[in-house]
Amino acid sequence: TWRRYYRWRFGWVYHLSALVFAAVHLNNFRLADVPYWMLPLLVLPQWSAGLVVGWMRVRRGIGAAVLLHGIFNSGPILIIMLVLNRAG
Repeated sequence: TWRRYYRWRFGWVYHLSALVFAAVHLNNFRLADVPYWMLPLLVLPQWSAGLVVGWMRVRRGIGAAVLLHGIFNSGPILIIMLVLNRAG
């Protein structure tokens, strides 16, 4: 059945979806100014975050995954706000 096939291939689907997540988030960078050798360094944290958010989706559901993604996004925003408040 398709469920057995999907379970057998779930690891591939899981990692490919994390790579798609990383690829979508590469728009956060100006890639024209980045040398090619640095691209893996930009993809690795995005891919890792995709794995963690995907794990949360599998274990706790889509709501928890969206909340975790929001928490991940709030970290850099808070740092930027702190830096801008000290500079001004």
